[in-house]
Amino acid sequence: MIASSAPTVSQSQYDPWRKGAERFTCSVDLFIPLVKLGVDERWEPDGWCSETYATVHMFFGWLVAPLMLAALAGIIKWPS
Repeated sequence: MIASSAPTVSQSQYDPWRKGAERFTCSVDLFIPLVKLGVDERWEPDGWCSETYATVHMFFGWLVAPLMLAALAGIIKWPS
């Protein structure tokens, strides 16, 4: 915990487990298409790099997730 005169409620933002969980759920929300967890709507990118990361992450999510589902369903056969 960081020493501060702020109330305990606002200090919870420094919790590394919570911050990690928020980053993970935001990443999952961006990556998996058609799943809306509501985390990415609250996230505000803080620059060009964050916006580019989100766009690339969503693009690969739309590309990889349907291919994985098709492979699991047997529509796409892996070479053996």
